[in-house]
Amino acid sequence: MTLLLTHFDESAGVPSDPKDRLYLSNLVMELEKACVAVLHADLSRLREAHLNTLRPLAILGKKHSAQQTKRARKPRSRLTAIIQALMRQNPETSAKELWPHLYSALDEEGLNPTAIDQIDKWRYEYDNGDESRRPITFGRFATIVSNLKSR
Repeated sequence: MTLLLTHFDESAGVPSDPKDRLYLSNLVMELEKACVAVLHADLSRLREAHLNTLRPLAILGKKHSAQQTKRARKPRSRLTAIIQALMRQNPETSAKELWPHLYSALDEEGLNPTAIDQIDKWRYEYDNGDESRRPITFGRFATIVSNLKSR
């Protein structure tokens, strides 16, 4: 580097001898190549360090995604699991034919169902497990059965 600086120490900043100018030009090109090589090496090390930092996070993300997929496939509620069990016992039965069996299944599970008499809707209420009761209408039941059959 000092050699490079001494060559530019002349008043115009550029040596007048063509051989010296060629020599300096070659030195500058070698210096540029060396700098580029160092930068590429540093960049590669940084990239590898960055990947090493992110790799465990990516693995965790994939595990979480797989676990979430597994959870999403499970029934959303106890009621859905009961309906699935009913459908396994009676695979070719329509929702209308399964409706009375739902009452029996809820009773077998200890959910104390009650039939709510309404003119325009069929509806059961059952214990939710947290001191509350939940309704299920025939329409909602039929939708669940349809969705489960289409899977």
